[in-house]
Order: sequence, then structure tokens, then C-alpha cells
Amino acid sequence: MVRLQYAERTMNTFDVILPFLKPLEHLILDDSITEVMVNGPQVFVEKNGFLQEIRDVSVGERSLLAAVENIAHSLGEDISELKPILNSRLPDGSRARWEPRLRGDPAN
Repeated sequence: MVRLQYAERTMNTFDVILPFLKPLEHLILDDSITEVMVNGPQVFVEKNGFLQEIRDVSVGERSLLAAVENIAHSLGEDISELKPILNSRLPDGSRARWEPRLRGDPAN
């Protein structure tokens, strides 16, 4: 699952990841959305304190992994089989969290 939670949005923070998350860009840049979550093929947002599934949006697993790797790299962190979880803050205070799905997980 990937979660992006926003404190304050600036394009500079997202320049590295937006090319990989084009289907999510309008959600990421929407000031009324406080969190975007991707769980396999499902996308959810938190808006006004409520969780909503966004059915007409999806992002490919390769693009998602590329975005996560770029986030980790830009923060001086590593994502690998030995360290598969990312839980960090972007320079603007936004939270980025990545937990890979396990093989055999029903979401796969």
C-alpha cells in the first residue's frame, strides 16, 4: 500500500514522482484531499475526514514502484528486498509510506 499525506503542497516536492503517477496527479494536487492511498488496483482518498474509493483511477505497479524508488532516493533512503518498507516525510512535511504486497495476498 502506498500512502501520500499532505501537509502543504508544492510542485517542487512532487516533481520527482508526478511523472510516474499521472493518473493520480489531479488527486495529489487537489487541496481538499488530505491523503491518497493505493492498494493494488484500488485507489482511495481521504477528503473532509472521510475515506472514498476512486473507481475510475488506477496506476500501474511498475509506475508506482518507480515513484516509490524515486521518493526513497530523493530522501537518501533505500528500498530493496532487505528494506522493503518506506515511511518518510518529504521536505514539505508530506508523508510517503510504502509497504509491498505479499505474494498470495488477496489484493494481488
